[in-house]
Amino acid sequence: MEYKFRAWDKIHKDIKEVALINWIENTVLLWNKRGNVRITIKRHFDDIELMQYTGRKDVNYTEIYAGDKLSFSTFDYNGADTHYTGYVVWSGTRFMIWNSLDNEYYGTQFP
Repeated sequence: MEYKFRAWDKIHKDIKEVALINWIENTVLLWNKRGNVRITIKRHFDDIELMQYTGRKDVNYTEIYAGDKLSFSTFDYNGADTHYTGYVVWSGTRFMIWNSLDNEYYGTQFP
């Protein structure tokens, strides 16, 4: 599995690509894009929310990260399709889709 992260920057209120995680200093270097130029900015763990890549992509080939909101459907043999919207959450050993970030588990998981 490929290990990648992005981060929600609580200061700028946007998602940025993670360049480096310093677990000793509890800081992260983030890529900040300005036009064609990428600069790094340093943030403390308190100022960001790390989002780990699940190793999966959606139907548009966009990478899916923990914290992403997804819509999906389940189908049964009786033709009763059920549509859900949920959040990708890391739960111990795997990524799962939950009704909310801290509430109900839908029963769908990433291997």
